[in-house]
Amino acid sequence: MVTVSYRRNYIANLSLEDGTVVSEHDIKAGVLWLSFKERLGISEFPEMLYDLSELVHRVELPCLDTSFSKEEIDERCWNMIKQDFYNLVTAFEAGSLNMQPLNG
Repeated sequence: MVTVSYRRNYIANLSLEDGTVVSEHDIKAGVLWLSFKERLGISEFPEMLYDLSELVHRVELPCLDTSFSKEEIDERCWNMIKQDFYNLVTAFEAGSLNMQPLNG
């Protein structure tokens, strides 16, 4: 029999700047999140030296609101996606398809 032992890395406690030691999970999570946000910083938006409305013009594209037709998929896309689709069906039938990403 073969067993696999996974090493679990975890932080038992954190020392805060004032010397306080915290070990409760929720407090550690909050401290780490705050530290992350502070390190990430706040971006400052520089002054825009150009008029964006002169560069970008609104274009109406009502054709993008319509659904793809079966004929359009068959004609334009099938050759690009068919192998991926076949692989998906084969993995599903074999029971090896990981459906976890579909569930969020």
